[in-house]
Order: sequence, then structure tokens, then C-alpha cells
Amino acid sequence: MSRVLVAGLALLLAGCGEAKAPETAPPTTAAKASAEPEKYTGKTGCRYLAQRVPGLPALLQDSVPGAADQDVLCEFGDPAKGGPFVEVTFSTWKNDPADPGRGRQRARERFASTSNFADDGEADVRLGEKAKWQHRGTGCQLAVLDENAVLQIRYDVFGGAGLDPSSEQCRTPLRDLAKPIYDAVQP
Repeated sequence: MSRVLVAGLALLLAGCGEAKAPETAPPTTAAKASAEPEKYTGKTGCRYLAQRVPGLPALLQDSVPGAADQDVLCEFGDPAKGGPFVEVTFSTWKNDPADPGRGRQRARERFASTSNFADDGEADVRLGEKAKWQHRGTGCQLAVLDENAVLQIRYDVFGGAGLDPSSEQCRTPLRDLAKPIYDAVQP
């Protein structure tokens, strides 16, 4: 029995002289988020979109400020000629050192709320993290959530009764514009 006691004491004393590195916990989600910069940080303007996106009508209204950290609202079309009317809203939010996930959270809130529009279900466009069809009156709208940004594209025509929001007559030209507009706002 004394051998067991001596052996146990020897093991205990052997561990006392070693300096062990303190154990560190894995980084928290907040720490990881602060290390990751926002995807969208630069300014994308209406004139830039007009130059980069083929098929957009003429620029009608240049950037109008909004409620995001950066909102770009552009209107394209020519009411005198009639034809298509396209409205592009690109909203981005920045993280805050005290709230590293702020940008993504605000974008998700905007995507979920967009209170001026009725949701018409998921969109089949394969852009961003999520996309959905929406409408307000005539014309159709596509909302795309992508990290710390929400891109909204509305399509209608000048004059007449306007387009049925769920018709392919409205959604097909909007789909055709969506990918080039999405590509143009990429960092």
C-alpha cells in the first residue's frame, strides 16, 4: 500500500514543476463576426448602374437618400416615350464595433419587413442568400438579401393600366435585368 502512495505522490509532484499554457476558449461568434468585414462597403451610384447594366432605360431620377447606412434609389425610364419603368433600391448596413453582426441583422430585418410591398413568395433567380417576389399596386418587384445588403428591383410600364405583378409579362423582363444589376453592385 505504501508503494501505491509513493507512486501517486511522485506523479503529483512531477506535474507541479511543469508550466502549463492556460486553456483558451474558442472565439465566440461575436469575435468571429468582428473579424469578418462587411461584403458591401463601397458606394454604388445610379450613373454607375446606368453604364454597367445593358437594357436599362434612361436614368430618370438619381440617388435619393433613405434609412440604411447607405441607400441608393434610382429610377430608369422615359415617361414621354412610355415603355418600361425600373426602380432600383440598394441598401447596405455597416457593422459596429459594439455590435459586429449589426450589418447582417439590419439587412435581414429590411428583407423581412419591406412593409410597403406584399410578398408573393420565393423567387427563382438564384441571386444572393434569399430572393422573393413582391408587389405594390401594378408592376412587380424582386427583393434580394445578400449578407449586409438588400437589393430591390421594381418593374412596370408607363401609361395604361400597368402590369399584373404575378404575370410573366412583368417577371420575365425583371428576371432579365436582375442578374446584370446584381452583378453590377458586387464589390
